[in-house]
Amino acid sequence: MPSKLTEAEWKEVEELGREGMRGKAIVDALGLDIHIANVNKHLRLAGIGATGDPAELTLAEARKEQMLRLFSDYSAI
Repeated sequence: MPSKLTEAEWKEVEELGREGMRGKAIVDALGLDIHIANVNKHLRLAGIGATGDPAELTLAEARKEQMLRLFSDYSAI
């Protein structure tokens, strides 16, 4: 798939896609110069996300979910 992104950048896109982010949230998070439709198409072709997925997470929502997963077993003394 020809694109302006490097293979490493596409891997970052896929990683964020697996975390539930899509289109604009990924473009904003990584500071990419690519149309959001191309990001979503790449994710779809990579088998990440499917029809019926919940609505796109905003960057803030995705980061909150990451933090909750990271610290879910943490308990304050």
